[in-house]
Amino acid sequence: MQASIYQDVIGIQAAGQAYSLGSRFQECSQHRAVRLETIFELLILKFREDLLQALAEEPPGPARHLRAYIRCVCDHALSRQRGQKTAAQLLTRARFQNIWFDFVDAACADDLVSEDIALQCRAMVEDLWVIHVLVEPMAPQRITGIREHLLSLCGNDGNHESHRIN
Repeated sequence: MQASIYQDVIGIQAAGQAYSLGSRFQECSQHRAVRLETIFELLILKFREDLLQALAEEPPGPARHLRAYIRCVCDHALSRQRGQKTAAQLLTRARFQNIWFDFVDAACADDLVSEDIALQCRAMVEDLWVIHVLVEPMAPQRITGIREHLLSLCGNDGNHESHRIN
């Protein structure tokens, strides 16, 4: 009987220690989640600012917002700014991907270009950026060539200079 009570007490203490350790991990996890959300929010705000600048420089047309988005993503790839690797890593998480896709959907909502073209161009420029940042940096000429090809699919007039990111 005595051994059984002793084992029960040890079990309760062990459970208490495990709970305490688990709650510490949970607190760390919650702090990390808040930090990641803050970083992501700052990245979106910065990108939005750059996108608005690109949009202001973009001539009118049925794919004006998509063209500005393509230019902005490619310019970010060419700029090699700090924080891009973190942004790309965050975008590998479903939660942040959904927020990003909603953001881009809203940014390009006023365009009259076909949905197929819009989705293909968006997917290609986003993949270009992720590959460039996380996998293997591409030569600037390659990024520029892909950008020009995507802009041609959107009906770009080809006489527009790329905006520069601060």
